[in-house]
Amino acid sequence: MSRILNSAIGLTSAAAIGYWATGNALGPAVAAAAMGLVLHAKYSGGAPKEQFGDTVRGTQVDTKTKRKGRAPADQISIGGIPIPREAEPQHLLLVGSPGTGKTVVCESVMDVVRARGQRAVVYDSTGEFVSHYYRPAQDVILSPVDARSALWSPWAEGTTPFAYENLAQALIPDGQGENQFWAQAARAIMRAALASTTDLAALIDLIFAQDQEVLLMCLQAQGLAGLAGPPQMLASSRGEAATYVQPLSYLPAPGPAPFSIRDWVKDESKDSWLFITSRADVHKSIRPLISMWLGLAVQSAMSLPPNRERRTWMILDELPTLQKLPSLDVALAGGRKYGIAAVLGVQTIAQTRDTYGRDAASAILSHPSTRLTLRVGDSETATYLSDSLGQRHTIRKVTSESQNTGGGGSSTSEQHAIEHAVLPSEILSLPNLVGYLRIPNDAVIKKVKLTPRDRQTLAEPYQDRPLHTPPPVPQAPSPANPAGLARAPSSPGLDASGSDLDGPDLPDL
Repeated sequence: MSRILNSAIGLTSAAAIGYWATGNALGPAVAAAAMGLVLHAKYSGGAPKEQFGDTVRGTQVDTKTKRKGRAPADQISIGGIPIPREAEPQHLLLVGSPGTGKTVVCESVMDVVRARGQRAVVYDSTGEFVSHYYRPAQDVILSPVDARSALWSPWAEGTTPFAYENLAQALIPDGQGENQFWAQAARAIMRAALASTTDLAALIDLIFAQDQEVLLMCLQAQGLAGLAGPPQMLASSRGEAATYVQPLSYLPAPGPAPFSIRDWVKDESKDSWLFITSRADVHKSIRPLISMWLGLAVQSAMSLPPNRERRTWMILDELPTLQKLPSLDVALAGGRKYGIAAVLGVQTIAQTRDTYGRDAASAILSHPSTRLTLRVGDSETATYLSDSLGQRHTIRKVTSESQNTGGGGSSTSEQHAIEHAVLPSEILSLPNLVGYLRIPNDAVIKKVKLTPRDRQTLAEPYQDRPLHTPPPVPQAPSPANPAGLARAPSSPGLDASGSDLDGPDLPDL
């Protein structure tokens, strides 16, 4: 305000001189000269001066992107900033639009993990990580669309009721609101089917093609009929289950010695990585399956004996492209004592909230202590990231100079402000491969510049495996036939509630 007032005073004085001079021939020249003096004072020191300001409390920002020295080959660093080893199991979050540098950081982390001989579970949605890191003699690929994939069976993860429940929870995500019932019912059907057969083709047939009476008997035999809802709703519950079970129909027959994610995680003696891969053209179809595999890997890592020196890496770039992983929040919160170290990559906050819900997304994104903020393309994500980087208390000195007919004077004042350490607009305008890095126990945010490396191609991203057409998902019954394929209550062997009066007589599946 003082700057505006001082300028107004100066302009008024110049106008007065010009008015006084209008009566003589030099009037316009005198007026112009007077105006020039005022403008010179304004822009060369006569106007109020503001210093940028000193940060007295809160987050500071180091804007240098060129730093001397290099971290050792066995230490993770981002833009030349070493990440303390004790911070690794506190997890790393990368947020940025495509092409801004998330993959560059993931691969720099993977270089160190490989150099150390540590184990990693890698979600690869493009085949890029496979092409740069896959070793056929040591590593494992799980993918329904890759001919190199290990042969997997659900029963390789265990044949107990608890194992079946873990499989169902990993395959079928939690529902929201009224959809919670349908998720619970679909899981009950999956658990009953797993307990009723140990053959993948028979499991698919039971859920997709068998008479509804057969499925009902399987549920009753396992004590799960109540969770699947009343008989007249069973067809709808079955359709919900089939939606998530359908990707299992893409898998080849597992053979006599199927691969087990649980056993792979438990075997800490091998220098091996597990690649769980997808492909853009089929991702929507196989998303439940690859999400289940990743969920099982996380669950298995949490079942190991506590060991803070262990490192089981979870590289989950493009996390929101997966289904909700029920075990992820627990692993991020408590996985430190099991040696779990996660690297999460996301593009926008909205994507994560769409998958996990607002509260669960906030919890998951709050766990990583090391955070790299790259350019994003929407103001909501930029504001979220600006808030997460913190605020600072600044003091600015403002010097005001006044001029009037009696002379001039100056005064100095301090302005206190609480402001974002990094503004949302700064995040929105970052160039590629430049970001703000925050590491634990450091109040100074580092502006970093990433350097991509030319990498050798070690393997093909994909080796196509032909897929057969999966069975159609069973349709929910029409309003005119709410019981669907189920027998009428008066059918032999069932009471009015649909219960088997003679006890379950399970078919040979």
